[in-house]
Amino acid sequence: MSRPPSTSRRAPEQHTAVSAYVTRVLEAFGFHDCPSHTEVVLTRRGPRIIEMHNRIAGGAIIDLVCRS
Repeated sequence: MSRPPSTSRRAPEQHTAVSAYVTRVLEAFGFHDCPSHTEVVLTRRGPRIIEMHNRIAGGAIIDLVCRS
């Protein structure tokens, strides 16, 4: 599964944990070769998915991420 470059300002360990978690969930749902959009919140118990779809991000979120 290819991943876009990260724009996260989080520690590398957090990025790794989120990436691994999201990858496991996407694979469990059978999303292997398609675009996906996943929103995650970091909690004291680790990353949790808020929203996940087999589509690219909607609205202006891509612009917001690039500007952050």
